[in-house]
Amino acid sequence: MKKLNSLILNVGGSLLLIVFLLTAWGWAVAEGIRDYNIGLRQAEVLVNPAVPLIPFNAMDPGENELLPRAWEGAPPQISHLVEDMEVNLQNNGCTDCHTAEKTDDDEPPMSIAHFTDDSGKQLSGARYMCLTCHVTQADAKPLVGNRFAGK
Repeated sequence: MKKLNSLILNVGGSLLLIVFLLTAWGWAVAEGIRDYNIGLRQAEVLVNPAVPLIPFNAMDPGENELLPRAWEGAPPQISHLVEDMEVNLQNNGCTDCHTAEKTDDDEPPMSIAHFTDDSGKQLSGARYMCLTCHVTQADAKPLVGNRFAGK
C-alpha cells in the first residue's frame, strides 16, 4: 500500500509540475489581450487622443424640432442648449419654463410624475437633476450596433 501511495504522489506531483511549466510557458509566449482591445475606445489606456466634437442640433429654446423618443416611456431629449442653464441644489433652471403652471403651447410641461404630489409645485428629489435622464439632441453615431426594438 505504501508503494501505491508513493507512486500516486510521484505521478500526481509530476503532472502538477508539467501543468505548471506549460502554463508558465504559455504566459511567456502568449501576448495576451492588449489594453486597446478591451473596451470601445480602441486606443491604449495611457494615450489620450483628442476627443472628436459632437455636433449638437440644439439651438435656442423653441428653434429645434423634437426628435422622437427612443422607446415608449423614454425621457424626451432636450431640443435646446443647456450650457448656460443652472441646475444645482438652490436653483433648477428647467423649472423656469417647464412647470405645469408656467408653460405655454411651445414649452412641454414636466410630467406630474416629477413632483411630490398632484399640485405640480414641489419637484421630487429623485427627479430634481433633469440632466440625469434627459440629454440634449445630438447627431452622434452609435458606438456599437443596437437592435433594441423598444417593446
